[in-house]
Amino acid sequence: MADQVEHEDDGAHEVEDVEGEATADEPAPRRPPERWAVAAQRASGLVLLVVVPTHLALTRVLADPADATVPVVRDRWTQPGWRLLECLLVVAAAVHVIAVTRVSLSRSDLGGDVRTAVLAAVAVVATAVAVFASAVVLTAPW
Repeated sequence: MADQVEHEDDGAHEVEDVEGEATADEPAPRRPPERWAVAAQRASGLVLLVVVPTHLALTRVLADPADATVPVVRDRWTQPGWRLLECLLVVAAAVHVIAVTRVSLSRSDLGGDVRTAVLAAVAVVATAVAVFASAVVLTAPW
């Protein structure tokens, strides 16, 4: 165990190892986000950048929103392209939410247990929504 030296700078009390590593009673340092979370955030963001405007253009601009009745949606979902677009939208949104939450939490001052609990809750809800919405779209008997 290294010897420790105490000193004060600007009223802050800090204990420093002789080797130079700070051991003061400070909040845990923020961790840099994992590469997978940043990559997933960027990739899902790019997918959403294409899928969301396409979805809105096809359902709100080119088609009258007042015509969005059950028979119209049923006719849309009989086409594999529509089903793929809807599933891609929901899954990309879920991945994006989980990745953004992970990156944001890694930059927060929250404790490790709180970070883990928040991320787990967001991941469970986002995954459940993506699974159930995709199941409805893919298995609808229309």
